[in-house]
Amino acid sequence: MKPKALLVTTDFPPSLGGLQSFSLALCEILSQDFELSLLAGQKAQIKKKGLLGFSFFKVFTQCITGFYQATPNSIDLKNLQSRYFFPASGRFAAFFWTILKIPHLYFRYQFPYCLHIQWNTAIPSLLIKKLLPSKNLRVIIFAHGAELADPGRLKLNRIKSWVFRNCDLCITGSQASLNWFHTLDLSSPQEKVIHYPVKIPSTQFGTEKKPLQAAACPKLLMLHRLVPRKGTLFALDAFTHLLHLEWSLTIVGEGPEEKSVDEWLLKYASQRAQRIPTLSQSDKEQIMAESDLFILPSLEPKSNNHMEGLGLTLCEAQLQGTPVLAARTGGIPEAMCEAVSGLLFNPGNREDFCRILSQLLENPPALFEMGKAARVWIQGRFDYKSRRELYYEAIMGKSNIA
Repeated sequence: MKPKALLVTTDFPPSLGGLQSFSLALCEILSQDFELSLLAGQKAQIKKKGLLGFSFFKVFTQCITGFYQATPNSIDLKNLQSRYFFPASGRFAAFFWTILKIPHLYFRYQFPYCLHIQWNTAIPSLLIKKLLPSKNLRVIIFAHGAELADPGRLKLNRIKSWVFRNCDLCITGSQASLNWFHTLDLSSPQEKVIHYPVKIPSTQFGTEKKPLQAAACPKLLMLHRLVPRKGTLFALDAFTHLLHLEWSLTIVGEGPEEKSVDEWLLKYASQRAQRIPTLSQSDKEQIMAESDLFILPSLEPKSNNHMEGLGLTLCEAQLQGTPVLAARTGGIPEAMCEAVSGLLFNPGNREDFCRILSQLLENPPALFEMGKAARVWIQGRFDYKSRRELYYEAIMGKSNIA
């Protein structure tokens, strides 16, 4: 009989991003070896209305009676024992829904394992663990690196430290993430680094790529949330110094910076750049394959409160035969092979970014060759099969994959 487990996340598809992809990947992998239930935040589940952004009474009633039971048809969750969705409208709202629902689900299903993708959602599970020590509840955090450092919030940092100290295991997606947690005085009794899983798509559009000619106009792609830590406005500022070169740019993403991004596109590159708010998974894979270079300009954590855990979109782009240009920060260097599958630049350094990108734009055939090498390098390194064995052994303390 499979052991029971509850997976909790505040970010789940159809929202677009690396964390959402990671949440879905964990569902697909862990459901093979566990009777897995899912408690997840989903932004697409609510229609905005009222002062709180949604019909509070309606959502509260649904939460009490079982939460949302449906999910988009494009996501296959048939292997889950049960699934519950709540409105993801911010960290504090997510904490409210999880502290309301986790005790109910625990006493209903008696999970011996509670798995959390965000540190704050682990608080209800840790309280159950403390109050009921005889139950031997095992609490595990998949610490992805986002929004962990909050300068000046001493009380919040103490809570984080308590969560990490009292969980049974902390799994990070990169060695860089684990090192960064230690600089924040966040450590756990057991710690393990398992690089994020990347699903090899059923259709690899990039296999049909043709070599670029020397006079070609390279198609560039940035795909991430439009928030300051991702460095989008930094990259666009750098592009104003590269207007004399041939390139086209597609930005896929939504967020607080979208107005500034749209204004820049209208002012500087309306004829050769565009922004697409969101895409389905298959459309995301296709646009990655059709691009000649994928760019991730993330900033360093010292200037904000975010560590780039690994950069799942980098892995997904390489699988489609697209080389990458990314900032040398966080776990990004662990997600690529420098000078083989892509190039790195110093984060926040406009001169370095422009110099390296100029070299790539002036030599389009090299992009094609680098893309071929990227696909070869990435395959087999972060695949589901190897991650499945590593996750099972870390959670159960033994290897017993059927």
